[in-house]
Amino acid sequence: MDEFNYGIHAYSMLLGLLGPGVESVRYLGSHGQKEIELVWADGKRAVLVVGAPSGGRWLPFYATVVSDRAINHIVADASKLYRALLEALLPYYAGDKPAPLTFEALIQPELAALAARQSWQQEGRRVFLSDLRLDDPGYDGAAFAAGYRLQRLAARKK
Repeated sequence: MDEFNYGIHAYSMLLGLLGPGVESVRYLGSHGQKEIELVWADGKRAVLVVGAPSGGRWLPFYATVVSDRAINHIVADASKLYRALLEALLPYYAGDKPAPLTFEALIQPELAALAARQSWQQEGRRVFLSDLRLDDPGYDGAAFAAGYRLQRLAARKK
């Protein structure tokens, strides 16, 4: 499995916590999983760890947020995520409320993940989201779908 299709949840959680405004992304290195630094235009910084841990299993995503006032450990409750998403979006889709996010804020997790991919392919060069190109091949969705299918079939056999 690739760092995009599962890792995107971590990027989304991070931007949900710290808000939009990511300016650049840099690959820091890897110790089984990839370590990615995100830098916001206002100076905020975060380190994100994505990818399959040793043993190939995927773990729940979480965040440890450190500020000058507190340290908080947040674990996403997967059983509540989609309901919360629908509660936020359905009034917009029904035309009853404005969009909960601007389009630019909505796609920022994906842009950050694409910038991270470019950074690790370029040995840790800082990649600005504004420098991403439309002709970048991105992630291989077909390879992900094939791997995901095999993983799901193997899980059913157990």
